[in-house]
Amino acid sequence: MFGLSTKGDYGLSFLEALAEHPESLVSLKEISKAKRLPLKYIERLAGLLKKAELIKSKEGAGGGYRLAKSPSDIRLINVLTVLEGELAPTACALDPSACVRAGSCLMKHGWRRIHEQIQNLLSHYTLADLIRKEQLTINR
Repeated sequence: MFGLSTKGDYGLSFLEALAEHPESLVSLKEISKAKRLPLKYIERLAGLLKKAELIKSKEGAGGGYRLAKSPSDIRLINVLTVLEGELAPTACALDPSACVRAGSCLMKHGWRRIHEQIQNLLSHYTLADLIRKEQLTINR
């Protein structure tokens, strides 16, 4: 089964919490409580997301975190690449030499095409699309 790790799942929940308060700075303690996320874990995720310039922070009294740009400008591919690394269904989709069976495997080309489609799909959708209450539609 393909799926996100805890990093991806919690990271998107963290961004969702910030998107719910677009004009405010939100503390990690507030986010931890509201989204039921471990504080220490989201502290690490906040560092990754800040380094990638997806969020901004202000330290001190009245400080906290906010999105660095509108949820409609935050592509899922960017978030997930920061949190998960390169997303691929198999190792050979990224590097054909990663598999000892590369010379005899007929599936590597199919996995590479699936990988490209996953990348294209995640490039198309934004954080705003993900948190929108309406059903997502896939346009081909």
